[in-house]
Amino acid sequence: MKKLLLLVAVASLVFAVAANAQDPPAMGAGSFGVSDFYGGGSASATTLTLFPRALITEEVEGSFVGLGLPLSDLTAYSATISGIGSTPTTENINDYLVFATPDATFGGSGTTPNNRFEFNLATLQYLGDGGGAYSFAGQGTLVDTAGAYANSPASMTVGFSGPGNYSFTFAVVPEPGTFALVGISLLLAGCVARRMAKS
Repeated sequence: MKKLLLLVAVASLVFAVAANAQDPPAMGAGSFGVSDFYGGGSASATTLTLFPRALITEEVEGSFVGLGLPLSDLTAYSATISGIGSTPTTENINDYLVFATPDATFGGSGTTPNNRFEFNLATLQYLGDGGGAYSFAGQGTLVDTAGAYANSPASMTVGFSGPGNYSFTFAVVPEPGTFALVGISLLLAGCVARRMAKS
C-alpha cells in the first residue's frame, strides 16, 4: 500500500511537470509606463475616455524588457466608458489596449509581430481625484498573439491630471496556479516518504 501511495505521488508530480512543460509559460511580472503624448482623452469620476494612440515610455521593466516596447505606440480603445464606480464594474472589452507598433517620431521598433500583445479589460474602478487628478484601476487578461506566453492576469492604473493629459502604467502579475500544482505534488510525495521512513 505504501509503495502504491508513493507511486501515485510521483506520478502526480510527473503529470504536473509534464502538463506545465506542454503549455506555454505564463508571462512573468513586468510593467511599463504610457504617456498621452499624441492626443486627448478625458475623465470624470464616472467616465473614462482614452485617446486611440499613446506612447510607451522608457520605463519598461521585468518580462517586457527586450520586446521592442520603449518609445513604441500603444493603441487604446477610444470609446467612452461610463458608469464607473468606486467598486469594480464589469466591462468585458476585448483589445482594450493593443501594443506595440513602431513610432515614427521617437523611433521605437514595436513588437515582432506588430501589436503582439492584447489586453482584454474585465473590470474598471474609480480610485479617486486626489490632487485634482482622476485615477482608475483596471483588471483583465494579457494575450500574447505570438503564443510564446499563456494568457496572463494583468492590471493597469490610469491617472488624469487634466483634459488630454494623462499617463498610466501596465503590469502583469504571474499566475500562481502552475506553481501550486507542482507544490501540492511535492508535498504529497514528501508526506508519503516520511510515513515510509517511520515504518
